[in-house]
Amino acid sequence: MDTQSLPNIHAFLQTLGAYSGKVIKPLKDFGVGATHKRALSFGLFAPLAQEILERAKVTQGIILHPFFFEDTHNIYRYEIGTESGVSALLGLECESLAEFVAELDIGYIVNESSLCDEEVTHIQDFVRSGGALILGRDLYLHTQSVFIAQILGSVAKERNIEIFMQDLSHPYETSTAIDIRDSLDCAILEELPENNGAFAYVCLESEMPEAFGAKQSAMQELFAPESFKAILKIKTQGVYPIKLMSAMDTQSVENKEYQVSFCPAIRGTIGCLSKAQVLQYPFVRILAP
Repeated sequence: MDTQSLPNIHAFLQTLGAYSGKVIKPLKDFGVGATHKRALSFGLFAPLAQEILERAKVTQGIILHPFFFEDTHNIYRYEIGTESGVSALLGLECESLAEFVAELDIGYIVNESSLCDEEVTHIQDFVRSGGALILGRDLYLHTQSVFIAQILGSVAKERNIEIFMQDLSHPYETSTAIDIRDSLDCAILEELPENNGAFAYVCLESEMPEAFGAKQSAMQELFAPESFKAILKIKTQGVYPIKLMSAMDTQSVENKEYQVSFCPAIRGTIGCLSKAQVLQYPFVRILAP
């Protein structure tokens, strides 16, 4: 994808590069010419992350993402919208973040992000040992994307972690350097979003897992877990009017007909649909009829 058509990604990359002091590499370069035994994927569609880790033969991989897909392994599912809190949990043991971390309510962040203590410990083990950090578009499309980039860049710099980024066509490098102590705002983490109910994750058409069994059709298809039967008040799959609202922008509402197809591999309360472009935070709330 041409990053010129993705204005949100530029501020994220600039901040990430400035704080990490590293060249940010395209996701397509992960596993090419180098072997990574350890990798953590964050904010990348879980089935796609699983495919990438398996293809690169990563032996110790962690996937951080809310989507619940039964074939995905070693996935830690956080609450939709809490990526800013999860990024802070990655930096708990970094010396450069010590003053920032001291002011945080860690218990609140862990609870609101829906991660358990054991998962946070495993995340810290990864940061301590280093490896590759794979970042998805959920992060640069988040309302707190710059804050997230500040923390992740600082972690990558201190722990010498390589960074790979989705939707990046060429390596990115900046000559700017920033002192993290001058710019992090703890207040961002004082109230993390609560996103209960049913959602759909919007991915690109090329990223739709084969396991979902997508069909060539003029009607857009919403792949749904069984839980959607009760939520949408329907008994069988078919064409239904569905109202979608952005998880980050309550003013952004879309109402149209979708082919609802139940997919046994999808669990929980998050379905999936695809579009030609993804220019907003990919999670959309499904409003009950």
